Amino acid sequence: MSSLLPHNFKLKPPTYMPSDHDLDAVAELIDRHEKVTIYCGAGVRNAHAEVLELADRIKAPIGYTLRGKEWIERDNPYAVGLTGLIGFGGCTKALKDADLLLLVGTDFPYREYIPEGKMIVQIDSRPEHLGRRARLDYGIAGDAALTLCGLLERVAQKSEDLHLRAARKLHEQARRKLDVYVRHTGGQSPVHPEFVAAILDRLACEDTIFIADTGMSAVWAARYLNMSPGRRLIGSFNHGSMANAMPQAIGAQLAYPGRQVVAMCGDGGLTMLLGDLSTIATYELPVTVIVFDNGLLDMVHWEMLAEGFEPYETELTNPDFAKLADAYGFLGIGVDRHDEVPAVHRRARPGDRRLTPCTRWSRRAWRRDQPSDQPTAYPGARAPMSVQPGGLAAPRDVWSPTGCTERCTRRTGHCHGTTWSAPALLYLCRWASASQSTSCRPGCSER
Repeated sequence: MSSLLPHNFKLKPPTYMPSDHDLDAVAELIDRHEKVTIYCGAGVRNAHAEVLELADRIKAPIGYTLRGKEWIERDNPYAVGLTGLIGFGGCTKALKDADLLLLVGTDFPYREYIPEGKMIVQIDSRPEHLGRRARLDYGIAGDAALTLCGLLERVAQKSEDLHLRAARKLHEQARRKLDVYVRHTGGQSPVHPEFVAAILDRLACEDTIFIADTGMSAVWAARYLNMSPGRRLIGSFNHGSMANAMPQAIGAQLAYPGRQVVAMCGDGGLTMLLGDLSTIATYELPVTVIVFDNGLLDMVHWEMLAEGFEPYETELTNPDFAKLADAYGFLGIGVDRHDEVPAVHRRARPGDRRLTPCTRWSRRAWRRDQPSDQPTAYPGARAPMSVQPGGLAAPRDVWSPTGCTERCTRRTGHCHGTTWSAPALLYLCRWASASQSTSCRPGCSER
């Protein structure tokens, strides 16, 4: 029996629009509620213009998931950031203050960050996802762009924008706080990861594919990378698997050999799959590998702190990553000062396609400190901090940087003076035990 000839067409997923009855019902709900917040996921990849037009029509702030960031954040005057564990900005407030929450193309899984007691409408092209994460007042199965076009033909223009302005104001304040380490740098050592991510964003190509490891690398990507229309941001955003950045970067570079691919690796993630450096060398892939080397499984470390436990088995004994890169024939560069970072990034840009920079950032590269009005958390305490939508926020969301002068060695119970950055801008001192709980002097809030 002869085999079939190859098919000469590509099947595209069907797109469909909801019924007029569903569109009329949702438009009526939107018109009836004064404060509406739009929350977007990756399902709006082809609906950027429609989402912004609807937000302008109904004066709604736009929050988004990490998977939705690359599709909706750019050129968006209504954006208020992310919520969830790595969230920032005014998104949490926008969700909390809304009368009606409009979920568009999102399957955001963390239910504790979706406020209860709100009118919720969900639009999704996959009917099986409707109501999977939250109780809905109305669900619409349909393509995001087509559905929003139908709503734009029906919803009335709103004039009151207090809800939008309040969320945007908080978002801009948070943005200024996040940019402190980006603005005030000089020749400081050790290197702050925020500064590294910001410089990477500024110097990377317009069609760069960024791939972030699960953990704090994803935090820096979420907060400091700006997604232009040609850029992509990829990660293990569904399952949260460790060590995803380098292997995904290998696949991306093989699929798009002419584009710049940057893997933002944590030291814990990279060391789990060091053998794949051989794969990069074998296929001579021009992947840029940035290693945030602080000798710590940082996100796990923070999660233990948040639960009131003393961190256990989170510290790493790392090799010299720059020398390791040299051994594989890459260009390996270790960086310890802020003023060295831009030059390193420029050397890492595509040019000589044989170079694969493996950049090491200084051990303990972000600060841990504690404001004077922040309740102290001790190992073993059952509820040392309140975990709220948007991350840790008890009692404030952000604190201004000053100077931390107290330093110590590990397990002495004093401020370690080393680095730490929690997703909601809550910074803690290190301690040894519940009986040795001396922390920084009052007012110590280096960041």
